[in-house]
Formats: sequence, structure tokens, C-alpha cells
Amino acid sequence: MKSSSVIMAVWNEKGGCGKTTTAIGLAGVAAKDRPVILVDLDPQTNATEWLLGEVPDGPGTLDLLAGRATLSECTYVVPGRPGLRVVPATPRLVRVIAELEDNPMPQLALRNALGEVGDAVVIIDCPPAYGELPVMALAAATHHVLPLKPAAMDLQAARHSLTRAEAVRAQINPDLVLAGFVLTLFDARTSVAMATEELLGRTYPNLPVVRIPAAVVVGMAPGAHQLLEDYAPLSPATLAYAMAAAQIVPAA
Repeated sequence: MKSSSVIMAVWNEKGGCGKTTTAIGLAGVAAKDRPVILVDLDPQTNATEWLLGEVPDGPGTLDLLAGRATLSECTYVVPGRPGLRVVPATPRLVRVIAELEDNPMPQLALRNALGEVGDAVVIIDCPPAYGELPVMALAAATHHVLPLKPAAMDLQAARHSLTRAEAVRAQINPDLVLAGFVLTLFDARTSVAMATEELLGRTYPNLPVVRIPAAVVVGMAPGAHQLLEDYAPLSPATLAYAMAAAQIVPAA
């Protein structure tokens, strides 16, 4: 893995925070300018099915982690987007530790597997909760971004997630950098949304905090298997993800 590589983990231990939408939103925008590989590390396979329509029969993330296939053998081009490739997930990822039982350092499996990433930007869609897969993602990443909804429970989960990411940085990956926050389902008319944005801005004054407004198209694009900018290019949510990518995804 080159020192100049950008590998970004999109993770929050709380489900339903817009993690997959954020990963795909950032990947789609970044792929306009440079090659992007989206690694689906979530056994729910939502990113895989969104972008490819189904889970391919060939090798994917689990084979990559287990060393049964190389990165190039595991990537699939998103139809109509040759600059965007996907390493597909499978429900069998829940058995990842059993698959890696002979690996003395399974937390480094993804970092080692990404050795041939070259100049591509890698965006990792992590599963919710905290476990082996998010640790692998954070151990491999140069940056991580935290999506969250502006709500009290989500803010509490974000604090826990940041603490766990800091532990990975301290113990495994000292180069891991927090790149910013993505506030999903943002409604500026509510006091909780404004308070969450203000709190994050005050606590992390040097990091971007990007609003993603609630939009129906965000829920419809996956069913059409299209990126947001293809499905609804002028939607406020689509434009907001373009702004998020500009602020959060590091330059090559």
C-alpha cells in the first residue's frame, strides 16, 4: 500500500445513520476525478446490491480477507461507471474470524490485502456495531468519516464510535485520521439538528461537518441501482454529498 493512498472507512456503530448512503455518495463523486474502489464490508450487502444489482457469484470481500483472491480479482465495475469498482460483500462475512483462523493478526487482513491499491481511492462501507470487521477497516484506513443523524441517541453512539476508533489508532494504526462528520437526514427547522451541528463544530472546530438534507430520492436510488447523481442530479441531498466529498475526501 502506497503511503499516498487514500483509504477511507465510513463507520458508526449505530445502524440506520446513513452509513451506506454516505459511502456510496462519497464514492460516486470521487470517481468522477480518479479511480475509486468501494469495499463492502457489511454482511447485509446493501452497498453491493445498490451498485451491482445483486451479489456476484465470484470472489468478494471475504475471499480478499482470507487471501483466496487478489484485489483485482475481487473488483467489479459499476455499470455505466468505469471509474468506480466494488468489492462485494456476502452474508458469510459474519463468519470472518472462522475464515481467518490461521491468520495470526486478522485485524490486519484488510490492510495487507489492499497492498495493490495503487492510486485509487478506497472507501470502505463498514457494518454497524463494533467488532472484527470495523476494526479491520479502521486498521487499514488512512482516514475515517462518521455519519450520524442529529438525535440524542445517535450523538451518544457517535461518541462511543469515536472512542473505539481512537483505540484502534492508539493500538494498531497511528496514521488514522478523523476526516469529518456527515449529518444525515438534516432538518434545519428542528432544534436538535441545529444543536448537534453546533456541538460538533464547537468540539471539532477544524473538521468539516456537512449537512445532508432528508430527501425521498435517497431511499429510491438503491432500488433503481443508480448513484444519487445519476438518479437525481439536482436533488439537495445529491448536491450536499458533492460538497461532502469535496470537503472530506482528501486530495490525491
